[in-house]
Amino acid sequence: MKQMVEHYTAKWKLECSEYTFSNLLMWGCGGNIMLAEDEQALYILLHWGNERFMFAPLTVEPESEYYQTALDKAAEYMRSNCIPPVFKGISGPIKAAFERCTGYELTEDRNNSDYVYTMESLRDLAGKKLHAKRNHINRFMENNPSWTYEEITPETLPAGLEMDKEWYRRSMVREGLAEERDLGDEGRALRLAMEHYHELGLEGGLIRVYGEVVAFTMGDRLNSDTYDVHFEKAYG
Repeated sequence: MKQMVEHYTAKWKLECSEYTFSNLLMWGCGGNIMLAEDEQALYILLHWGNERFMFAPLTVEPESEYYQTALDKAAEYMRSNCIPPVFKGISGPIKAAFERCTGYELTEDRNNSDYVYTMESLRDLAGKKLHAKRNHINRFMENNPSWTYEEITPETLPAGLEMDKEWYRRSMVREGLAEERDLGDEGRALRLAMEHYHELGLEGGLIRVYGEVVAFTMGDRLNSDTYDVHFEKAYG
């Protein structure tokens, strides 16, 4: 399955994190995501809450004239299954492919946009926009002078999982049942990521205070110049 997905994603230089195999596996573990292919394209159908929609199809070659055909086939499948013909996850080269096609209208979906930072901005945390992050880090270091950082390894994965269980318990107390589904979906995705950490090529790090894990993060490379952070957890 990983080989099949990456056969299509390899040449696109995607800027949208949803198309990585790791994301498709983690968030599709409950049957939320279905994949199919024909002779020239990959199709991704999602069932998320009360919504059903598709990601944009991916042809083997980004410039392929088959893209119009792939779009039309996907839209017809949705209509024949009583699904509104809506495609999501459209940016960068996929947006360019859509713009070459006819019969479709693009609208901005700000609520599902990715947060993109440059390496320099996260390293230096300069300027007003990142002032809150800088203050948060300084406050943590002042309050926890004994903190330590270490890379996630097979030996430390269980400690990260235990921290997530406690984080989930605290979040449920704070947020209540209204957030139960979203928190549960994220928990299942995280556990699957930890179970297949090395097979998925994930990397990560954790922070301890007095030996206890209080924060961790993990992700993987999206393309040649972009890193995709899948999870960030820390006690509030």
